[in-house]
Parts: sequence; structure tokens; C-alpha cells
Amino acid sequence: MLQKETLSKIKASENRFRELFKHMSSGVAIYKAVDDGSDFIFKDLNRVAEKIDKIKRKDVVGKSVLKVFPEVKDFGLYDVFKRVYETGKPERYPVLFYKDNRISGWRRNYVYRLPSDEIVTVYDDMTRQKQTEESLKISEEFSASLMENSPTPVEVLNADCSLKYMNSALEKLVRIGSKILLGKKPPFPWWSEDMGKKCAELFKEFSEKKTYLSSFPILIKGRETRYANVIATPVRKGGKLKYILINYVDITNQKKSEEEQRENGKRLKRILESTINALSSIMKTKDPYTYGHQRRVCKLAVSIAEDLGLEESRVEAVRIAAKIHDIGKINIPASVLNKPGRLTDIEYSLIKTHSQMSYEMVKEIEFPMPIAEIILQHHEKLDGSGYPRGLKEKDIMLEAKILTVADVVEAISSDRPYRPALGLNVAIEEISKNRGKLYDPVVVDSCIKLVTQKGFKFD
Repeated sequence: MLQKETLSKIKASENRFRELFKHMSSGVAIYKAVDDGSDFIFKDLNRVAEKIDKIKRKDVVGKSVLKVFPEVKDFGLYDVFKRVYETGKPERYPVLFYKDNRISGWRRNYVYRLPSDEIVTVYDDMTRQKQTEESLKISEEFSASLMENSPTPVEVLNADCSLKYMNSALEKLVRIGSKILLGKKPPFPWWSEDMGKKCAELFKEFSEKKTYLSSFPILIKGRETRYANVIATPVRKGGKLKYILINYVDITNQKKSEEEQRENGKRLKRILESTINALSSIMKTKDPYTYGHQRRVCKLAVSIAEDLGLEESRVEAVRIAAKIHDIGKINIPASVLNKPGRLTDIEYSLIKTHSQMSYEMVKEIEFPMPIAEIILQHHEKLDGSGYPRGLKEKDIMLEAKILTVADVVEAISSDRPYRPALGLNVAIEEISKNRGKLYDPVVVDSCIKLVTQKGFKFD
């Protein structure tokens, strides 16, 4: 159907044909049949074809395909030319390896005949895809199953910016299969024009920052434009960039909700608490451990905030943030969250995105307090060793410092997928040892007092 439409356009307008010919993303070559189809002479080829086959149009026009590509007969494409010329029926030639004394690589061809009896071949260089497919098979460090099971659209870029992998969630979102894109470099079909123009700048930011975040429109094939937050996390080994993990968080509904929220501010305040409870309960079916963890962290964090004498609105901010601080883990496969053994580098990198994802899920909710920012900072440490932004003491909110200590104490004292509970005494030892280094000393002192003097206990 696409070829018939293309033929119709060619007939209708030569100028339109030339523009299409020049700007197609695939290589295109046009041949004139001579001697009743016993040979085929180059009439034209586009820029992509010049790039793929490392030739110049001026050097091949008027020459036989047998002279330009001496192995075309053994490759099998020459016989396809002859059949298409004789029958007029287009043929799709499978991906095969071509090699002569000048070039080599994997090619995929589609051949058809024009009403003028000229033969057209549309083809793509599949070499990088083939190499990438092989790399995926032999790479022990790359876990395709992990990504495939993620409900979050994910892509992985190699250090040279080429596409290493895209999961089924991303394929479903953008309605494009990964096979035709593996090994190719951005801009990708779902990238907006603005992202395409900033491609080099974006990749530099992707690779240099601990976590890169921005919002972009996503172009969905056959559907309306949607919007997504792009969260890019570089994965390094030995200080060298290996690949970049990119999560797409679809925020289209969130944007629409934002407009409604601006118009219904009063209504939002009335349903605020129910919204918080709903967010907190999301984890109950996804991961009961995380749901319970949030509830217990909330109890300790609120106790610390009250002990420090924070005003009521700040105590409330701590309560809300603690209750939903790990909501972003809903985007992480349960197989990773509950893995009993040691996490791989890529699994740990995925886990570390949860504070950013939690922030993204709640930042547009019009809380009267900076809940999203508290959640975003709850894994930051005083010495700058935390994530996602590596903040230091003066840049971290007190509410986040309280949440950090409560989070650590609960995690150590409770059962974990990879070990049994270590108890409150071990947790107190940890925060005491790192008092003033990782954890705020005032918050640590308050927590120790609550546990050792006031009898605080988790449920």
C-alpha cells in the first residue's frame, strides 16, 4: 500500500518525488534495464545510499551494477532485479551479508519496478543492528529480562549514543518495533523536533550527570502527541561510561490533571488526604514490604519531627512525604525489589532511580508543603555521597534529613529480602557511627533519645 501511494505521488509531482528521494531515511537507487534485463545501469541514488555504500553519485551513474557491486550475483540481489523486471511484482529481499573488495555489511533490500520499467531498490544498512544483536547475546552484564519486565518504558544507549535496547513497554508506548532501530543513533522517531536539535547537548548531559531529568513531548505513531519525563542515568564501570539507562515516565494524564488542579484548587484540598492514602496503598499489591516500610518510616519520622519541636505544618509535611516516599518503586520489577541475592550494577542503577521517580509522580500535586522535594532528597547524605543530586548538608532540607534517618533505621531493624532483621540496636549503632558525616547530628540525637529513653518501637 505504501509503495502504491509513493508511486502515485511520483506520478503527480516530479518535485515532490525529488524531495522524497533526497530525504528518505533509507538508501534508494534507481536502475535502467538494458539488453532486455540482462544488465542494470545506475540512473540515480540518494544521499543515504552514497553513505551506506561509500560511493558518490557522480562516480556510478551510467555504470553497470555488476561493475559497482561485483558480488551482487553471488549475493542474490541481481536475480531479484531480473525477476522484478520480468514480472513487475515487488520483492522484499531478506537481511543478508554482502562483501566485495571494497565494502562489506548486512543489507536489507526492497525491490520494485516503476511504470517506466526502471528498477528501484530501497535498502538499509543492518550491520550495526546485527552487531548489537550479537553483543546482546554474549553480554553477561546486560539483563534484557530485567528491562523487559519493567512496566516503565526503558531504552539503553551505548557509550557511542547508539541504541542498545528498548523494552516492550517503550515499543508499546511509541508503537515502533525495536528491531528496525537497534544500533541506530538519535534522534529517534519518537523524539520531538526540539529533542532532535539538542541531540548532542542532551547526550552530553545524559552522560555527565548523576541523573538527568527533563520533560519532552513524545510523538506516538498513529496517535496524539503524549508527554513524558525523561530520566537518564549513566552506568559506569571503572570510571568509564558503559551505557545510559533512560526511563520514560508518561505524564500526559498528569499534565491534563495539572490543568484541572489549577481550576479546582479548593476541591484538591478536600481530597488531599484520600489522595495520599491512595498513593500509599498503591504499593500494597505491588510490594507489601515497601508498603509496610513506608508506614513504619512515617511513624518514626513524625516522632522525630515532633520531638524537635517543628511547627505543625512541617510535621505534616514529614508525615505526608514519609507515607509515600517510595511510591516510585512501583515502576521497578518485583523481581529486583525482592531479589534475595546481590544486585547487579544495572539492577542497582534501576533501584536508585526510585527517589527521582517518586518525585516525578507527586511533583504536580498541589501540596501546600514541598512534599516532592522532601521525597527527592531522602537519599541525600551530608557529605554529598547520596543521590540523585549529591547534595551536601546546607542544601538538604531538615524534613529530608529526618526522613533519611528514619528510613535507615527502619531498613536496618526490619527484615529485608536478602537478610533477616538486624534490630534497633544495630540501627542505632549505624546512625551513631555516621553522626555528622552522613546523618544530621540533631536528628540522630533525637532518634536515639526516642528509642533508648522514650521506648519508641515499630509496630
